[in-house]
Amino acid sequence: MKKTIDTELIGTWNIYEMDEWDEDYLHEEGQAFIEIKENGCCSANTLIIN
Repeated sequence: MKKTIDTELIGTWNIYEMDEWDEDYLHEEGQAFIEIKENGCCSANTLIIN
């Protein structure tokens, strides 16, 4: 069964704040974001894990 994705969600969404991390940490490696593609795959740049 093929899953469908709401087309309103497709695109790149910038993350401006999160409850657990301050803004400096969140954007340490550049603007934090999540990207949702038409095929349902996602990628994200949100934080550094040591």
